Amino acid sequence: EQYWDIDHSIFTARKMDSEAKDYYDNDRIVKRRFEVDWKRTSAKPRFRKFIMDSDDGGDFGLEEELEEVRVALERNYAVICRAFSFFCVTGNAVGEGAYSMPLNQWTSFLFDCEIPDKESQFCKTSDLDTMFIVTNYESDKKSEESKVNDDKAFMRFEFLEAIVRVAVCKFGRGQATSDCSESVDMLATNCVAPCLCPEAVLEPNEFRRERMYCRDVAAVFENNERILLSLFDFYKAPGREELMGMEHWYRFLEKSGVLGAKTGISKREVKLIFMWSQMSVSDEIKKRGKLVGATFVDFLECLGRTADL
Repeated sequence: EQYWDIDHSIFTARKMDSEAKDYYDNDRIVKRRFEVDWKRTSAKPRFRKFIMDSDDGGDFGLEEELEEVRVALERNYAVICRAFSFFCVTGNAVGEGAYSMPLNQWTSFLFDCEIPDKESQFCKTSDLDTMFIVTNYESDKKSEESKVNDDKAFMRFEFLEAIVRVAVCKFGRGQATSDCSESVDMLATNCVAPCLCPEAVLEPNEFRRERMYCRDVAAVFENNERILLSLFDFYKAPGREELMGMEHWYRFLEKSGVLGAKTGISKREVKLIFMWSQMSVSDEIKKRGKLVGATFVDFLECLGRTADL
């Protein structure tokens, strides 16, 4: 079989363009993303007070308790992030709005994971609705962060905070434990992970490794590179660093007749494909454009995943 080198293929740009500096989302980018999220979450005064008030404390102070929670969140970060991304993108929004979680999708997440308990002292639906409002509160509404952060939807770092709050209300305060970090483990293990559907826990790297990065697929794309580049340039977001938004990907498929009854491809599938085809970005605020946009190689992956349906 003829030797094929991905470093000399149509996919080469991904290694240069992605924050991971790789063809896959690697451990380095996941760790960096968690560190950015945790820095924002743990800096919130209300969150810090919540941890101090909710944990059994023992001989530890606030910083020690926060460190325990940080370790528990990082241990469960993969499933938490997949839940967040899935419930964001399966909402009504097409475009940048599909990268944050509004109340209706927060509610869908809670019920799918069987979290509300009408008999609970702390975890009734009304308690969880209030939690959404409390977590979304921004103390500095003039900050650069606040300009990007939708007051009526969770960003990823806010979802981390909400996970901790839900965990304590569901399992903490002496119900199953008095430790915040143990509550996080219990929520992730007993509620979130077992209840997520296969689409929610899909690992994007698997398609890249098993289906896309090979000589035959590269040859198809390379033989049609000129027309594919023309399509990408025509439909991509104007003035957005050579990136295509989800709404433009959707419009491209709609105009191409790929959506609808003839093919059976749904709006939901189109949005999921776009999300799966993007490489990870560590900072959801400072790198917002890259978070919500797709490069040309991401676009090729979108096409590959669509063809593979």
